[in-house]
Amino acid sequence: IKSVDNSGQVKYTEIVKVIIGKGSPAISVSPNPVQGNLMNLQFVNQPAGKYSIRLINIAGQLMYSDVAQHAGGSSSQSFDLPAATITKGIYQLQIIGPDNTKHVQKLIIN
Repeated sequence: IKSVDNSGQVKYTEIVKVIIGKGSPAISVSPNPVQGNLMNLQFVNQPAGKYSIRLINIAGQLMYSDVAQHAGGSSSQSFDLPAATITKGIYQLQIIGPDNTKHVQKLIIN
């Protein structure tokens, strides 16, 4: 998306992959590495329900948790990570689905 502010400065949003139609079920985070504290989760062909989001640091400590309510199918949700507790580094992102399926991936915060 292109935006122009009042001074005429042009900015573009991050490029994201959009999958339309039937794709393989997946959950992914973008961008990775996360710039700032805004994390986007993309749900592709996932069942409806509550998804538990957990961010674990390299020491194994729970640094952030939230719940995403997903309507089913494919969608994207944004999460504003707390700047006071989430600093630059490598984390483990755990997403536990309504059927207790666990998705785990490495997340880098810049």
